[in-house]
Amino acid sequence: MRNNFFYSSLIFPTIIFGFLLFNGCSSSKKFAADEELKWEKSLRTIRVNLFTTDSQYSLTVASSFLIVIDGKKEALVHKNNVLNFKSNGEEVDLSIMDKDFSSKKIELIKADDSQILRLDGKQLTGYVRIISIHGKIYFINVLPFEEYLKGVVPAEMPVGEGTENFEALKAMAVCARTYALIKMNKQNGVFDVSDDVSDQVYGGMNRGNLISDKAVEETSGMILTYDNRLAVTLYHSTCGGQTEDGKNVFASADYPYLISHDDSSPSYCKISPRFEWQETYSSEEIIKRLYSANILDSDSYLLKDIQIASRFFSGRVNQIDFVVEDINNVEKVVSVYGNRIRSVIRNGNNSAILNSNWFDVIKESGGDIILRGKGYGHGVGMCQYGAMAQSQIGENFRDILNFYYPGTTIKKI
Repeated sequence: MRNNFFYSSLIFPTIIFGFLLFNGCSSSKKFAADEELKWEKSLRTIRVNLFTTDSQYSLTVASSFLIVIDGKKEALVHKNNVLNFKSNGEEVDLSIMDKDFSSKKIELIKADDSQILRLDGKQLTGYVRIISIHGKIYFINVLPFEEYLKGVVPAEMPVGEGTENFEALKAMAVCARTYALIKMNKQNGVFDVSDDVSDQVYGGMNRGNLISDKAVEETSGMILTYDNRLAVTLYHSTCGGQTEDGKNVFASADYPYLISHDDSSPSYCKISPRFEWQETYSSEEIIKRLYSANILDSDSYLLKDIQIASRFFSGRVNQIDFVVEDINNVEKVVSVYGNRIRSVIRNGNNSAILNSNWFDVIKESGGDIILRGKGYGHGVGMCQYGAMAQSQIGENFRDILNFYYPGTTIKKI
């Protein structure tokens, strides 16, 4: 995409006065309820928050780019230049070597079409907008909507060998496009989506792949709808054999197409490395997790028992009870519910949340607790490994979407 797609109205000075050239060492989930289709919504660009920093931030330049302030080209910086940003109220202060700039909006664009804009480990298309709000600095990638999807699809789903996952990737593209459009319609802030799991993982151009790019291109403009409204296209890695009701995970995801159902028999997602899993804990570790989550007021309790009090229809745990005893030998029961169980108990080495809340509790004679479970993720909507398995046996993307979002319709905008 040419730079003038974004800056065709800019008038750059043609003389060196007022333009600086810097040389470095070398020559860089609340979900919107089904949103009414807004056919007039522009899909030309999307604003992706790459990261947010505190009041000061230093950036070592990874590739040459132009600095544009208030529509005016102010500087050309090169690899290994250091840019120092500082929040100043609602403005951003920028220092490069001995030069200072200040503006409500600073933008970084490619120096020319031969350059690649690199930031935060990502190769980017479009440009980067830098703004300050309430003492924090936001780095936002503004880029063509469909190009954004090309950075999302391979980051969210394994591309696989050859074309084996092609139809699943097309289904993923439709889901990602629909989700992003919902966020664009609802977002009134300075960006539309974040680049991580809080929305959809966006890997930039360096995550691009010819197969996944083709999946985006062949589904260009396609979105999923229900009753002429945008469908909430939640998805997850591995359902473990049964998807989950949306309302059991997200209060705002109570829709007739987000319902629990079998992932076939045998389960499609059995190909997932996390179809089944096991985690081991000591009693002391469980107590520490409950304390860290502010469920217990101290980590000096003793764990006396763990009981699964109730399950959802899918088999996932709805309520788990922990019987604990304090230093005065007084017992009490504390409970954790639903999907929150994953963030409270976490995995065995405490490096991430628990794979899922579908598990059995096994109490070892030596005092250890084993959770033996299924699946990875919240379980709502499309099971990505299930979709890949369907693609590998010849199902097309329309069938895959209908399987995981029954009653929905694909429309093109």
